[in-house]
Amino acid sequence: EEIDKAIRVEKLISKGIKVTEKDIEKHYNENKALFKKDQVRVAQVVVQKEEEAKRILNEIKGGTDFAKLAKQYSIDPYKDNGGEMPWMDKGGLYPTLAEACWKLNPGQISDVIKTDWSYHIIKLIDKRPADKITLAMVKNEVKADLLAKIKQDTYLKLIDKLRKKADIKEYLPKEETTSAPGVSPSGQQPAQPSEKSVK
Repeated sequence: EEIDKAIRVEKLISKGIKVTEKDIEKHYNENKALFKKDQVRVAQVVVQKEEEAKRILNEIKGGTDFAKLAKQYSIDPYKDNGGEMPWMDKGGLYPTLAEACWKLNPGQISDVIKTDWSYHIIKLIDKRPADKITLAMVKNEVKADLLAKIKQDTYLKLIDKLRKKADIKEYLPKEETTSAPGVSPSGQQPAQPSEKSVK
């Protein structure tokens, strides 16, 4: 039911939205700091056991193709693409993975990297510094960000419109509506009725 509702809302707020090349360029120029960051392009193999990660790393060092091993063993969503992920800045990567990526040179392979839930082997494909990034390089990212902002604005306007048309009745003072049941806004337990008041 929640998924169905989310899809209906998405269709409703997306209806009629059009983003032109001019819109994308304008959004990029107004928000360059969001998109002009040092970025890396990496491929990775992700497994859940350290022993398996070490074995795969030895195979890579022995000359086995990285992409082949990613397709065969990785549990990462990008496995079918040989483990290759889109361009990312440091904020788009798990901290320990980002730290390892920025120490590598293109073509180099990392050691096994442990995260909270899995073990990773990273291959750095390429790097591009912020001052070399053009609109053409991040166009899809700019468009996605712009669409998200438009949809958010559309959603808020729709909610405001529906709220104004709806018949809403409030039965409790606003300060009490934020309190947990049985607890007053000050955090004190409500006074208990005396025995004489209980019939």
